[in-house]
Amino acid sequence: MNHPPLPPGYRLRPGTLRDRPLLTQFVHRSYQDQFPHLQQVDHLSETVEQYISAQTPVVD
Repeated sequence: MNHPPLPPGYRLRPGTLRDRPLLTQFVHRSYQDQFPHLQQVDHLSETVEQYISAQTPVVD
């Protein structure tokens, strides 16, 4: 899989279960930045839970 270039000092690495809370927090904040008028974003935790796996790359 080809990924777009990352900024200097960043790299992709395999995700772990320890990344789940940080990823969930990032998704919540990003969603609230993009859609500030929406109050309910609880479904995003379930989305992260559904799609995170050992094959999910994480930017480090």
